[in-house]
Amino acid sequence: MHIYERIAREMKLDFSRVQRTVELMDQGNTLPFIARYRKEVTGNLEDVKLRELEEKLNLYRNLEERKDTVLRLLGEQGVLNEEMELALEKATSLQQIEDIYRPYRPKKRTRATIAVEKGLAELADYLLKEDKSEDELLAYAQEFISEEKEVASVQEALVYAQDIIADRLSDDIGSRGIVRKAAFLKGLFTSSNQEEADPVYEVYFDFSEPIRTMKPHQTLAIFRGEKEGSLKIGFDFPDEEILGKLKPQFSGNKGDFAVYINEAVEDGYKRLLKPSIETEIRNALKEIADTESIDVFKKNLRPYLMQP
Repeated sequence: MHIYERIAREMKLDFSRVQRTVELMDQGNTLPFIARYRKEVTGNLEDVKLRELEEKLNLYRNLEERKDTVLRLLGEQGVLNEEMELALEKATSLQQIEDIYRPYRPKKRTRATIAVEKGLAELADYLLKEDKSEDELLAYAQEFISEEKEVASVQEALVYAQDIIADRLSDDIGSRGIVRKAAFLKGLFTSSNQEEADPVYEVYFDFSEPIRTMKPHQTLAIFRGEKEGSLKIGFDFPDEEILGKLKPQFSGNKGDFAVYINEAVEDGYKRLLKPSIETEIRNALKEIADTESIDVFKKNLRPYLMQP
């Protein structure tokens, strides 16, 4: 769907008016000018609606630009396929695009990349795909012991394989969706005081609020308190509920293998996936709060901007 068509549908506007209004914006005309002197083009859209149109335009153009970049990067890596192309085409948010690209994004040297360098990806695949006895697993893991690659024992080989599984969990689109949904529906945003905290933030010294009901003024105050060294921010997710959904996604009915896979899932969630989603939520809350404060500022400034 074309960007203009999408904006027209979402804002319930005529396509041609959206197109001509965007042309005015692209020519460098300011929103107050367009609202006051180009009413015949916009259909008498007020500056608030014009600003909404501009924000949507910038958002969707940025999305298309990121899609093109990710398509190029995946193509250069030789991993691009029809399924990825279709998923990117259907993606409607930056988050969805980044989830698709995440497994192929260049990574720093981590426990998982070290394990892959040592040749343990095959053992990780064996754990995830096969359904055999523990004796067969231990015998197969024996093959990965290598003095050259510094894999000293079966146990060490299995730990490396678990590191790879943990990393895959963190990159898995479905797993990330499970954690995001649970965090939004049942997660808490918390703050507590640091040792030398400014009393002005006292109301947030023992603060806990559902993520989904956080108010912009609370978010801004808490982040400001953190920046000044008065507050420590935290999150409280329903960990057991989340793990109860993640583990079956990977271990299923793996019998003897399940204990190894579940250990990897728990490690991957706590060490990689949960902190990653916490960062996403922090950024989202900050962006929403900043936008809200900007909108308030714009409303206060509007009478001055619209003066002839």
